[in-house]
Amino acid sequence: MEVDSDDSDDSDDGPTRQALAKRIKELEQESANYQHHYAKLEKERNELLAKDTPGQTPDIDELREEVRLLRTAANIIQTPVAPKGGMKISTQATFDGTSGNLRGFLVQI
Repeated sequence: MEVDSDDSDDSDDGPTRQALAKRIKELEQESANYQHHYAKLEKERNELLAKDTPGQTPDIDELREEVRLLRTAANIIQTPVAPKGGMKISTQATFDGTSGNLRGFLVQI
């Protein structure tokens, strides 16, 4: 299908510019209707979520207390603990140069 620059030619090769423009306007109207419907549903959803239903949503003070407790627990887990009684390090023996003691000296290191 070749596109002619002459608008006066009404061939049966496809939809005319007027038909395409009309279809574009229809699609834009449908899109606007869907956007309006979506906005309405979103508003209803937000209203339902905003309703204060006792017993189903925790109070903000309860949530703050839970966050405080969780942070405290995280600090306890992450806090390093000093070893009890300190570490005991034995002094290393010095190698005296004999071949029979070499293997034992190397194992100690």
